[in-house]
Amino acid sequence: TTLLSGAPSLNAQDKARVAVSGTIGAENGHLTADGSGKTLHLPGALLHDVSLHGTLETHDRESLSLEGLTFGSQELALDGALKVILAQDAPPVVSGNIHAAKMDLDVLKGLWLEPAPPAVAVPTATPVMPQGDKTVPTQDEHPVAIQSAPDLTPSWVKRLRAQDVNLHLTADHVVFAGRDYTDLATRLTLSGGHLRLDPISGQAQGLALSGMMELDASALPISGNVTFQPLILPAGLLETRLGMPLLLQGPVQVVGYLSTKGNNADELRQSLDGHLGLSMVDGQVQSTLLGQMAGSAASVVLGKGDRSLRCLGLHMTIANDMAHIDTLGLQSGRFSVSGNGTVGLGTQVLDLRLLPVVDFEGAGASTPVVLTGTLAAPHVAQDRDAGGNFHVTLGGDGNAADPCTAPLAAAREGQPGPTPEAIKPHHSKAGDILRALGVLH
Repeated sequence: TTLLSGAPSLNAQDKARVAVSGTIGAENGHLTADGSGKTLHLPGALLHDVSLHGTLETHDRESLSLEGLTFGSQELALDGALKVILAQDAPPVVSGNIHAAKMDLDVLKGLWLEPAPPAVAVPTATPVMPQGDKTVPTQDEHPVAIQSAPDLTPSWVKRLRAQDVNLHLTADHVVFAGRDYTDLATRLTLSGGHLRLDPISGQAQGLALSGMMELDASALPISGNVTFQPLILPAGLLETRLGMPLLLQGPVQVVGYLSTKGNNADELRQSLDGHLGLSMVDGQVQSTLLGQMAGSAASVVLGKGDRSLRCLGLHMTIANDMAHIDTLGLQSGRFSVSGNGTVGLGTQVLDLRLLPVVDFEGAGASTPVVLTGTLAAPHVAQDRDAGGNFHVTLGGDGNAADPCTAPLAAAREGQPGPTPEAIKPHHSKAGDILRALGVLH
């Protein structure tokens, strides 16, 4: 048995010190690490007031355990214990628990938020020569090796199958996109390519979070399903992962159930089936999005840049690579819109019928529009009725229902959610003009 000891090493840049002491043997080992530092530079993040402690035990060359693990800093505080079994001819097995007393994912996003990988072309199958001898002579009598069919198993599926994990994950306080999440917990299991996060629980925006996710890649085709009852996710994260422009900011409440089955990412998307509701209260919306829904003529009212978003409610069913939107509604200031239609998941082709409304002191001006094109290049035009005529409505019922009530209820599928702020009364010159013309009273 060899004894290791010595003075703490010094990192000149970070002024961090780590001391390692203990024993290492052919069959067993015991190492203890203690460290501290004013700052710690990591790729993509800078941590302050860092401390570290942990004990590593090794047993009979095939198992090791990390006990009493603690890592502390202003941005992240972790503790827990892990056990690793290294068996021959089998994936390593990792089990244990990790607890985060605090975690600021906004500060740490350089560590975990990576850009979406570029699309990788699936190799086409190489023609296979008739079965028989391993080589087939050519006219020149030079043997040609027969190429076997390529392995079309996605690389990420191979990585899943090469790991075995059973972890209990908990977090007391997490900051994500400027919002607080508390009492988060889930059990992560992965064996033979079968991944589960079940159950997922926590608190955010005064709501109890609940959900689960399962992906079975143990054999092709891959199958998966996810349940949101509800979960709260940042709008920016959803938009980035869906390849959409960043038009919304704030926490999105997600409710619904989706299932899928396929051999690769494209087939998994094409076979998505289920229902989904997305809602947001008191967020931010780019005027660009509102202009795409109402047309360029509305830009005078909408202005430019970010606008406060009182509410957004969106509910859809998904099947055959298409999102069928039965409810769409939002309100931002004096502007609101409602509608329905379809969006192609693969093509991103739009076919939406919308009714944008500009409110003037309780009455409104509206005209139906049709939104076509794609998510990247939308096109809006006035919609015609069955007779080919355009309609513009001025005035209306000053006691009309709150434009947020129905879309939020539909998007939440009976789940509770935050209430938008009360509508603030306002006075507009446009209202004075309509009143002078006798449209408003």
